[in-house]
Amino acid sequence: MFRDFYGAIIRKQCGEALGELPFATIADGHHTMRIVDAILESHRTKQWVRVAE
Repeated sequence: MFRDFYGAIIRKQCGEALGELPFATIADGHHTMRIVDAILESHRTKQWVRVAE
């Protein structure tokens, strides 16, 4: 996993296209955290919460 991650960094620095990545990105983590925040708010308010796109 680390080899893939650091290899992607090197390819990006060399100007190569990354294509499909075998690991989660910052954008993936951000999306997941928005879902977690909505789940927590839904639990707190006992209502459905819309997750922004």
